Amino acid sequence: PHILKAMCERGIPVVIGADAHVPERVADRYEKAMDVLESVGYTEINFFLNRQRQTVSIQSARAGLKKNPPESAL
Repeated sequence: PHILKAMCERGIPVVIGADAHVPERVADRYEKAMDVLESVGYTEINFFLNRQRQTVSIQSARAGLKKNPPESAL
């Protein structure tokens, strides 16, 4: 977190990525990642679309995450 805080203070944008090897792991722990980013002062995250950086608020990113159904519902 101290490195992320220094990055935030310098205005360095961040991208959250997933090295998922199975579909179920895509966006795994994104909530935790956003918690850490917010705790050091970030309010936005970035992603790339057609090689162009896009910025979205962490609040909007959270709202866009799909919740996994409980295994009993599968």
